[in-house]
Amino acid sequence: MKKLSIYFSAFLCLVCICFGCGSEDVSDYPPSNMRSIVRFTLNPAQNGGNVYVQHIATIDQSKKTITLKLPPHLDLKNIRPEIVAAPWSDVTPKSLEAIDFSADLIEYTVVAESGKKAVYEVIKDMTYQYAACQLYAVTFPGVADPETGEPIRAICNENNKTATLKVPANTDITKLVPKFELSPESFNASFDKPDGKAYDFTDPVKFTVTSEDGKKTATYTITVTTIQE
Repeated sequence: MKKLSIYFSAFLCLVCICFGCGSEDVSDYPPSNMRSIVRFTLNPAQNGGNVYVQHIATIDQSKKTITLKLPPHLDLKNIRPEIVAAPWSDVTPKSLEAIDFSADLIEYTVVAESGKKAVYEVIKDMTYQYAACQLYAVTFPGVADPETGEPIRAICNENNKTATLKVPANTDITKLVPKFELSPESFNASFDKPDGKAYDFTDPVKFTVTSEDGKKTATYTITVTTIQE
């Protein structure tokens, strides 16, 4: 009987320990001191018509600096960066809040759960160059589509780097002036044969596109056919 009593007492102690552990209140833990910005990004989706590619900043946690490499053509008056801060912290200005990045000093303050603060300075490096070289479409501004009245235009096939434009039968295809449309990611790409000049399209003509940073090239073949009446 005495042995049974000892077993029962041990069981009760075990139950108390288990329930005691399970009922631990998180408020018993001290407030977090984490106060850092872990990611700072400029995305096209939140900056439509101004930002063409994603720009991911380099963050120096020791110096508390955020270096963002941006193209010089950017309108800096209304920039909406996406910010990821440490858990249980608040950042000001908020993520996706519109900020005037043309200001000389741009700072973000992170406040930890404990109330401690960290201030990050944004450094703008306006030397970014685009790396794509995609010719999106070709237009002949001087040649009208007989059905719509709009200039003849064709979107390039990116898989085989070709575009075919159909022009009216009476068109002089030996003196056609093309206008090129680049993809947004190919901003400032250059051509070996610039648009705005007349070219003989009796046979297909090749145009080579070079990315702004000079590291990539792509050659497109433009073919012109006549619409038979």
